[in-house]
Amino acid sequence: MRIFNYFILILILPLLIWPSPIYAFDTGVVNPGTMADDAAVGTASWTFPDGAKTSNNSHAYASSTSTETTHYLKATNFGFSIPTGATINGILVEIERYYETLGAGTVKDSEVKIIKSDGTIGTTDKADTINVWPLSDTYKSYGSSSDLWGETWAYSDINDADFGVVLSASLLDDFPFAYVDHIRITVYYSTGFSCSVTTAVGCSGTVILRMSGSTNAHPELPSESNANYASNVVCCTGIVGLGNSCSGNYAIVGKLSSATNGHFQENTYGTYGNNFCLSSTTPGDEITIGYQNTNCSGYDTTLFSTSSSDNGTVGDGNAYTRKICGTVTPLYISFSISDNSIYFGNLRSSGACWAQGTDPGAVVCPSQTETEAFNMTASTNATSGYSITVQGPTLTLDGGGDTITPLGSNTFSNPGTEQFGIRFTATGGAGTVTVPYAASGYAYVADANTSDEVASSVGDSATTTYSARYIANISNVTEAGTYSANHTYILTGTF
Repeated sequence: MRIFNYFILILILPLLIWPSPIYAFDTGVVNPGTMADDAAVGTASWTFPDGAKTSNNSHAYASSTSTETTHYLKATNFGFSIPTGATINGILVEIERYYETLGAGTVKDSEVKIIKSDGTIGTTDKADTINVWPLSDTYKSYGSSSDLWGETWAYSDINDADFGVVLSASLLDDFPFAYVDHIRITVYYSTGFSCSVTTAVGCSGTVILRMSGSTNAHPELPSESNANYASNVVCCTGIVGLGNSCSGNYAIVGKLSSATNGHFQENTYGTYGNNFCLSSTTPGDEITIGYQNTNCSGYDTTLFSTSSSDNGTVGDGNAYTRKICGTVTPLYISFSISDNSIYFGNLRSSGACWAQGTDPGAVVCPSQTETEAFNMTASTNATSGYSITVQGPTLTLDGGGDTITPLGSNTFSNPGTEQFGIRFTATGGAGTVTVPYAASGYAYVADANTSDEVASSVGDSATTTYSARYIANISNVTEAGTYSANHTYILTGTF
């Protein structure tokens, strides 16, 4: 039996056809300002906790002569500055770690939990207690852009210095050493469309309407510039490309009897000729204007209020019972992957091998039954959904031209012959796996220059999770050596 070492690196590149609106933000990766050894759990302490503040090969570490659980390695004081009123959508923690041993010892996760703003530890445990840590520095992801770790978050909770994450490791058998080079967090959040009455100078967004006062006022178009209308303007914020144009992607807010010193009329009437509008430069954003009494329940925000639906005076949102309401529903795409690197270990000609997310080193075919290599989550509110494609070569000998033969159609495993392929399953949402990757066999039709669709959705905004399974078989005459492949997965919204 001949054995070979194989490695695959999976890269993710989300792609939008239209610009992404301001609703969807992330903080980028942020480092902790404070690291500490916390004896709330375990018995083995962490030496030099500050080594995990940045990725610089200066590690926090813990060791034991026998099986033992470490204290918490506690990361806090990240210095986030999520804007006031933002909605928290997800938290991604990434930990760069590896292990060494002087005997037969190994290291696994024991606990990975979030720290709340009051300093207490969350109950949701994201630890991977199955897989052994890698033998070289590798980031492991916990959570995602849509994972709240079982908690409800306000923007102020994330900004609090006590917010963070704890890691406890299981030191197994004799003389294991656990090393952590870096802990980092990315927070995903969204801002909402909102309007208020302020001054023209104080408006940091788009002026939709100008008024002579905060109540019993005459309106003028936003294009006018009379000084006595500058102290009360309807100012709207929260959307990239928000404007007051009455062309392109827009909705009419109302009508005025004249460009200035006029009266207001709801858009359901047709006798006034001066429209004023709310617009967005993002073509797929859906803008809705409504009129209702008492409040703007069911809408994002109150723009202003009026004394009458026809021939009315205007005021701020509290001036009158009749409210002018607005909602902007933005386009969004969410796409994440659970692992950036997957491994086969040493392949064999006597049986199939499946890739896994943990580096097994020189172990022969550590996954000998079908195993999930990684999973992808995807969602969008794009009208016609999305498409996910893969591009990249089959397994290719490093430094040479030999390759493992890709399966051009859905084919079952046949040990002893060269085969490389993938298949997916889909759960949740409206997403489906594309032929030939949907059946129980395997295929790989893409190459280094050509992409191939692996999944798609018809536009349901619910999240679909796709589970990827990678298989490799070799023959007795397959050229020995180290093989690798870079695969890029791209999600494209169809608007």
